[in-house]
Amino acid sequence: MEITAEIIADIKMNIEDEGMRTFIHIKTGEVLAVPDEYSLIYDENKELWQDVLAKWKNNKDDYYEIERWTTAYDFKLMQRFAEYLTEDKDLQEQVFEALNRRKPFHNFKWIIGNSPFREKWFDFREQMYQAWIEKQLAYFKSYLDKNEHNAK
Repeated sequence: MEITAEIIADIKMNIEDEGMRTFIHIKTGEVLAVPDEYSLIYDENKELWQDVLAKWKNNKDDYYEIERWTTAYDFKLMQRFAEYLTEDKDLQEQVFEALNRRKPFHNFKWIIGNSPFREKWFDFREQMYQAWIEKQLAYFKSYLDKNEHNAK
């Protein structure tokens, strides 16, 4: 199975939505986004998900789950970006201090959003998302190879 740009884009869109679990069909590469059970409790449009949930629940063995992007990953990403800010030591220090205070995500967004590094942050985050997706797809390919080998 070939991993296309469309598959990568679908996965990226889904990992950015914290309430979603993302699966990839083992044979077709179809990406399936399923709301996690906690998110579904509060979703006013639960009935809209019934077909997708049924498709996944009835065919779980046909799907591989892509690891979820977590807030812990986001925090590490902000720390790595702060390490990257070596050309502006004052800003770098502000960001590290912000990450160690209460509401680190809010503080980081405010500081970087009002700095000349705003676009660099978006580019950096995009590159890191892409690298993370590629890593997840490498795990998926390894899973396919292993299961193909075991089937023989």
